[in-house]
Amino acid sequence: MTEESREYFIYTEKGKIPQKLRPLKGQAIDMCRELVALHGAENVIHVDVRKDDLWLTGGGEYIFTHEAYEEMARHEEAEERRRAMMFTFVERRYGADYRKAVEECLKDAGYISSMKIVPEPCKEADKQKEDWGAFDHTCVNQYRNGGYSGDDYAGYLYIPLPSGKYIEAHYSQ
Repeated sequence: MTEESREYFIYTEKGKIPQKLRPLKGQAIDMCRELVALHGAENVIHVDVRKDDLWLTGGGEYIFTHEAYEEMARHEEAEERRRAMMFTFVERRYGADYRKAVEECLKDAGYISSMKIVPEPCKEADKQKEDWGAFDHTCVNQYRNGGYSGDDYAGYLYIPLPSGKYIEAHYSQ
């Protein structure tokens, strides 16, 4: 709940008028779980009033959405730890300048969701001349070229390492 919003739940019990409960700050999900357990998901509505907008969500959907966002946050934290480990490895093995070049290249690629080191990246035809200072090419294996909206791209970017191996990074934009 933000400073600009007013959040509360409406729940019904058979034969009674609907009741309204306002959660304490940070307690909305716990309150929703309790109300759903007591009254059933079909009898609980989450209401969020933000400026001129009114957001209504069923109790079950509110719980599901909250849990999905929590899982996405845990996944992103784990990916961030893996990225940090990769950057640390690159810096220790090949130096700070190489790490900086890899980071800049990945930043340019968009959202990076996974990285690993692979022995051989792609066909010669997939190589692209690049000048990142520390390396002069990358390989790209793009499997989504615009998508339905025309601006949805995804694939794998391969960054050469001095050892002859490559960093494989999944990207999406």
